[in-house]
Amino acid sequence: MTTDDTLADEREARRQQEIARSALSLQARDPRVREAAARRLGDLRAPPAPLLTALHDPNSFVRAAAAHALGLSDVSGASDEGLRSEVIEQLLAAIDDQNDYVCEAALGSLGLLNAQEARDQVLECLNDESERVVR
Repeated sequence: MTTDDTLADEREARRQQEIARSALSLQARDPRVREAAARRLGDLRAPPAPLLTALHDPNSFVRAAAAHALGLSDVSGASDEGLRSEVIEQLLAAIDDQNDYVCEAALGSLGLLNAQEARDQVLECLNDESERVVR
């Protein structure tokens, strides 16, 4: 094993540890901590499972961060089509959220995931009353 391989393995181990810490932080009492954890999971391109749970958080800031992070999660390269379908289905449900920021984040993530199967529902959002959603 080369030095580059060792360094890559160490970086991946640190990444996995940070993913685990961030996923645990999604259960914090403070919604700001949960929001930051969801954002960090997106930055880390973490698996989507903890973010799918956070998409149903009572706090809209956490839901918006989770919706955004799902577009960055490793589902876009996942070989498990069922997982990708679940993420897209949950994001489609999120575009009906009462909070425009959550809806906007979900629409953005559907775009990042190139979710062609969501095209019709996304196009319907062009008729939304909220400028934020339409944009």
